[in-house]
Amino acid sequence: MLIRYGAVIDVSELQGPSIHIDDNCFLGDRLADGDIVMADTAEDTTAGKCVEIQHLMNHEVVAGLHTFPLRPIVPKSCGYWGQYLNSLRFRNQLFPLMQGTKVISLSRAAVSSVAVHYPSQPEQRLIGQFFKTLDSLIAAAERQEGLLKQKKQACLQLMFPQEGKTEPRLRFSAFNDTWKRIALASVLKINEERNNTSEFGFDRTISVSTMHFKPEGNGAAHASLETYRVLRVGDVAFEGNRHKEYPYGHVVINDIGDGLMSSRFRSFRPTRPICVPFWKYLLQNRYIMTPLLLRSTMRGTLMNELVVDDFLRQRIPMPSLHEQLKIGDFFEKLDRLVENAEGRIVQLRKMKSSYLQKLFI
Repeated sequence: MLIRYGAVIDVSELQGPSIHIDDNCFLGDRLADGDIVMADTAEDTTAGKCVEIQHLMNHEVVAGLHTFPLRPIVPKSCGYWGQYLNSLRFRNQLFPLMQGTKVISLSRAAVSSVAVHYPSQPEQRLIGQFFKTLDSLIAAAERQEGLLKQKKQACLQLMFPQEGKTEPRLRFSAFNDTWKRIALASVLKINEERNNTSEFGFDRTISVSTMHFKPEGNGAAHASLETYRVLRVGDVAFEGNRHKEYPYGHVVINDIGDGLMSSRFRSFRPTRPICVPFWKYLLQNRYIMTPLLLRSTMRGTLMNELVVDDFLRQRIPMPSLHEQLKIGDFFEKLDRLVENAEGRIVQLRKMKSSYLQKLFI
């Protein structure tokens, strides 16, 4: 449970598991402001993860299973110990003391033998306040990322027609035409182009699941590259791995550049010019694609298999080209906002990691 929390917990805002303390069995284990709870067991080296307890007010809190409480016996300031005990400066002392293979554990005796370093109380206070500010910036960026992703999912649901409908519930004001329902076979054909002229090398191998280039290739022998399928911009590929969001596999469109894909994946090529950005988000739309793939896939041992004839018979909603361009542009801008928020989170976390090294000894 502790890995879900930051270095400092504000108990007054905490929403977590609770128990009723109706007798004195926990009386000696009740925590006070500034106490530390350390995880003594984990499945990996997150054993030793700590949280500092703050703002208990009238709450009665105890350390849970597979943890033990620590209480500073020196003058302390809010936030310092929670950050310090999670820094690599401190944790590097814990790693050699961890025991176990499948389950990693730390004993109280082992933790008690580790040296700690701390400055004066005013400096502790400044360090604690600095990391509190940094953690607030990270939390704000994470909230922004979450809200943008929620907005995208809501728009995917609202800006494309539901099953059996001819118009979406949310449209740009300039458009009111009925969407057509077209068979995939009227737009796509099976792509059988192979790399038999060695047009592309390992560096143009495409990961279909993430639609990114893998410069190092995927471990295949050099001679096998000629058997790989060529996936050009606008080509569509089916990836059959089952995920929570894509229980029947998912279909993606190549919007990153011409390259190669393993021949074990099915691929299709447009028979006429298409609006790639619109198709990208149409194929991402699980409200449309999940029932479509339910009707056109078979469950295999490791992944779903696409039944090509059934797939090409499926019908998808299609607006005018101008509306396709508008929808594609909207979602591309939204994705850029998500990427910026993700980049901000990565940047702030790197900054925090750097300061955890520099501000402690």
